[in-house]
Amino acid sequence: MIYLLYFVVYSLLIIIFGKHGLDQVQDCKGFFIADASLELFTAVCTFAATWISAASLIALAGSIFVYGISSMTYSLFGWFVGAFLMLLLVSELRSRGALSIPEYVRYRYGSRNLQAVCGFVTIFTHILYIVIQIRGFGIVVSEILQIPYSMAIFLVYLFVLYTTFGGLYSVARTDILNFFLIAAGIVVTVFLVIQEAGGVIAVFQQARFIEGAAFPSADYYNTPGSLLHPLRQGNYHYFFLFSVFVGWALGKAANPQYLVRIIAARDRQTARQMVLCSLAIFCVLYAGLMVISIGGRVLQPQVLVDDIDSILPYIIRNAFSSHLAGFMLIGILAAVVSTANSQLLLVASSFSYDIYKNIINGGVSEERLLTINRVVIFVAGTVALMFSFTPPGALLVYGSYIWGVIAAVFFIPIYGGVLWPRGNLWGAAAAIYGGLVTSAGLFIADFYIFRDLNILHPAIPGVGTALLFYVLGTLFKERFDKGAANVTQGSRFN
Repeated sequence: MIYLLYFVVYSLLIIIFGKHGLDQVQDCKGFFIADASLELFTAVCTFAATWISAASLIALAGSIFVYGISSMTYSLFGWFVGAFLMLLLVSELRSRGALSIPEYVRYRYGSRNLQAVCGFVTIFTHILYIVIQIRGFGIVVSEILQIPYSMAIFLVYLFVLYTTFGGLYSVARTDILNFFLIAAGIVVTVFLVIQEAGGVIAVFQQARFIEGAAFPSADYYNTPGSLLHPLRQGNYHYFFLFSVFVGWALGKAANPQYLVRIIAARDRQTARQMVLCSLAIFCVLYAGLMVISIGGRVLQPQVLVDDIDSILPYIIRNAFSSHLAGFMLIGILAAVVSTANSQLLLVASSFSYDIYKNIINGGVSEERLLTINRVVIFVAGTVALMFSFTPPGALLVYGSYIWGVIAAVFFIPIYGGVLWPRGNLWGAAAAIYGGLVTSAGLFIADFYIFRDLNILHPAIPGVGTALLFYVLGTLFKERFDKGAANVTQGSRFN
């Protein structure tokens, strides 16, 4: 009943905060990027809340619990690399005047077709990633409130739809609430761990002696000291883990979900400060999550769950004597909602703006386009909900595959366009199509042919193919133009 009260209070707060944007949006610029008006405080809250997702909390915490701090080495550090790389794009993104990242690709390379392709990839990948958020919510709520998983995921479906209908104004307003709830959940739970375990030093001293499987069906056996080894690979080989790192780093760096926050900031200085301030906050919050995960393993050396993603909810319910652990429950829910509604908003803009208005009906009115956005939000959210009834495996690995596809499609055209001015349309098209085919093929192969054996990860082959094609396509176009110019000049001379 205490946890139910937490949940009810959160629901009421979401209803209050979420109605903000419903009567404020007048056009697509307001709906997609809040009229590029986000001040530093709001920008940091929405960037940080969107960044900290179910993968950041449930999946990473469970992975640290099982494998130790090496899970942070292969995922979290990649996320930080991606954030630093974003700083290279601030001036370029702000100067082009695009409302979306696919539209920036069009402005940079002069192709409506590439804008539409990038919009399609954004839709597909982010619907798949929304499944992670819905599954995370379902795991937590069904465990804590002891209700069926199907009922739990339907609740988050309603939350996400409601907060997304008002566009970025509504999403950013609820992200302020969600960010502080995420931070409060982590901070409170850290103090509970310290209280139960006898201090931070005691947590890590005792963690050195942990051995055995983290849960009964786990296929990994900890040896003494393995939890604190920064490079322990668990059941994965090092090349696969390095590719996961690359996928997270480059996928984060080129993901439209985060880059659009740079466009939505009030000015360039605000955009840069948003990224840097968020990174400082992440250092504190993820350090707290590490203490929670390692401390939870000390308090509960083996938990009675069936998978990694169920570990954190189990700890919240069973490891602490205080109901203040409910703050972590609400923090997880806030992380899920704040990420899912941003992704759903991105899916809507990708269809209505990057595909429908760009290719199908360029003269569509702003009012009709806003209606289309809300219809797409409903449809995409429903599709993600249906996928969530048969959820994927471990969320952290699954998420890295999706981010690997995003890296293969977006990273080279976006960053190549900034760092290599010679890059042209032929190179960008070759990179996008080559990266898409390579990464999507490997994604499908590993999940449906190799059956999650984690043999091939799409990040390195996909990005490598895109880079090669980008350079070759650009150079081929330059040679083609030079040859055509020589022919024309020779014809005139004759």
